[in-house]
Amino acid sequence: MLPPKRCPHNCIYCPLGRTSIKTMKPTMLIDPETVKKEIEEFIQVNGCIFRNILLWGYGDPLLNYHTPLVAKTIRDIINQYGCKSSIRIRTTGYTLGEKWASPILDIVDEVIIPFDAAEDTRQVINDPMNNAKTSLLIKILKSIPKTYRRKIAFEINLLKINGIKNSDPPTLDELTSHIGSTGIVKIYLKTINRPSWKQMIKPVRGKLFARVKDYLVDKGYIVKECISEKHNTIVLSSDLEEALINHLLRKPLSTDEIRATYGDKGVVLAEKMVLENLLDKILWGQKLFFKVKQTIDLYKWIGR
Repeated sequence: MLPPKRCPHNCIYCPLGRTSIKTMKPTMLIDPETVKKEIEEFIQVNGCIFRNILLWGYGDPLLNYHTPLVAKTIRDIINQYGCKSSIRIRTTGYTLGEKWASPILDIVDEVIIPFDAAEDTRQVINDPMNNAKTSLLIKILKSIPKTYRRKIAFEINLLKINGIKNSDPPTLDELTSHIGSTGIVKIYLKTINRPSWKQMIKPVRGKLFARVKDYLVDKGYIVKECISEKHNTIVLSSDLEEALINHLLRKPLSTDEIRATYGDKGVVLAEKMVLENLLDKILWGQKLFFKVKQTIDLYKWIGR
């Protein structure tokens, strides 16, 4: 999916930038046939080098009525080619209770719902719409049959901003009181690992991260710590410039990440796009990252 970003949240850590259209209303976006063509081309050139496929899109993918069809298309393709890959979707969860979205629970292997804090801390970190309330999300999740709820995991992104930390014990107590009421026991624990549109946020690492993990495990949750993994260098069936900008639209990439995935030519191209005023180059966490400028008209640039 491409801009503008549609989501009921405007999370300060989101690598996709600010939310352009803050909404909980789905619409028709992205043709499943386009996805089919691109995935088939990728597999034919690279083989089944992937272990997981994450449906994320530009914002919340379940604000697209076509997403269940997209997921079904992907499932059919990977079965056809014999790929051993899971399919996951990352969503705020507010449309999971709607009839059109329910097939997604049959198709995907896992539904990941970001849930970083509750009450006032949630307002700072996630900046949700007024009607995107925690109580509504909990109600929706509790209404999902237990057989499907086993497919759902929460994602907690630990961070610090202006003296506020969602790793503080009172904040975690509030958060786990809500999580506990859903019966969902799996949690992905993360911290930010790249720059976002909000420059003041900092990651939570080391002993503090470990303390939060121990706290959640002691509460009886199955906690998976998210770490960076090496990427295979891929052979592109499309134009390198198009592939790189589409990747950067989803998240800022470090020099090492670009080189690992696209080779040295990818780094040279990224530097060229900085000179063309299409990308920003940012030093963050002792690494150089390339990030799409928020000011450029991406529709015109992609279609040029």
